[in-house]
Amino acid sequence: SSGINAEYGEVKGELIIRLSKIITSLIFNKDSLSDWGRDIVGLAAKLSIIHPGVFKYVSQVMNLETKSEEMLFWYVKIAIRFLEFSEDKEGLKTGIDRLIVYLQKRLSQSQIQELDYRLQAVL
Repeated sequence: SSGINAEYGEVKGELIIRLSKIITSLIFNKDSLSDWGRDIVGLAAKLSIIHPGVFKYVSQVMNLETKSEEMLFWYVKIAIRFLEFSEDKEGLKTGIDRLIVYLQKRLSQSQIQELDYRLQAVL
């Protein structure tokens, strides 16, 4: 049965990566809002944050250099809001910290301060 479990783990991992790619293209594609609407894109963002595997993909694997500052700032703000209600605060905070460190090169000082302020408020 360990062979079956290992195989299931691989399939599950592969599915999470595929799901992550679909969700992140929905969230970070500049045409998504006009193609899908704010509700669908917002739902995709929330699902990506709730699912640890997908959030790990977004905060570690995804090539964020190609994404706009506005979208990344918006995304991190949603992630911070979820931190308040999260079961796994540490895991989520680690991903948020990674995103903020990455964003520091690209956001204004006032945007970074706003994110820090929001983060302190929910911790």
